[in-house]
Amino acid sequence: MWSLGVEEQFYLVWPGLFLGLVLLVRGTRHRNALAVLLLVIIGASLAWSVIQTRANPIWAYFSPLTRAWELALGALVAVLAAVAARVRPAWLIELLSLCGIAGIMVSALVLNSSTHYPGSAVALPVISTALLIAAGCANQRTFVGRALALRPMQWIGARSYSLYLWHWPFLIIAAEYLRHDLSAIQNTGLLLLALGATAITYRLIENPVRHARFLASRTRLTLAIGAVLVTVTVGTAQWQIATHYGTWNLLTTSIR
Repeated sequence: MWSLGVEEQFYLVWPGLFLGLVLLVRGTRHRNALAVLLLVIIGASLAWSVIQTRANPIWAYFSPLTRAWELALGALVAVLAAVAARVRPAWLIELLSLCGIAGIMVSALVLNSSTHYPGSAVALPVISTALLIAAGCANQRTFVGRALALRPMQWIGARSYSLYLWHWPFLIIAAEYLRHDLSAIQNTGLLLLALGATAITYRLIENPVRHARFLASRTRLTLAIGAVLVTVTVGTAQWQIATHYGTWNLLTTSIR
């Protein structure tokens, strides 16, 4: 919910950037002006991320100001997609895609709970992802592109959002229940369970709701259902916080 909230805050600002540039920049230079503005946002937000991570790492992790550059970099790739599509020669595109996937894999191995995150460490996975996408704009048939196009990778990719939602509660709740760090075998088993839950909810909930003609033809009903679900979720969370505050306060005090 937090990461979606940060994204939505960026998406609210994003149209304003477009409109502001249309009013301020004349002619056909909108793309160039938008790229420059995004570079400024990227530089300022990344610098603030480094500063805030040193001063207040928790706030730096959750603040939209420190994370805006990650979304802005993706926006920059989109704005310059036509430019990326003209990148040549072929070996350079292959190199960019290999650097991108290598950076993502290294991030998975070296970033851990002791990493001062986001800070400057977040640059590795974010820039690597941007390189991979930019290379795909130029040529989708690179070695990495063909590997990611394999059916198992496509299967995971289609369900990645559901897996993103499921994996966190599985890992966190288990660790809280056992009161110790989980082993690699335990984490692997929990991730497999999360993958199973992902497959089930993707088939029985996510896709049926997303493609439901009944909801697609009834906008007001869809919005009403969404409002009810949000209200129930927030209400349940507040009730849980209120009823378990004493226990949580005692737990955090003992940890300190």
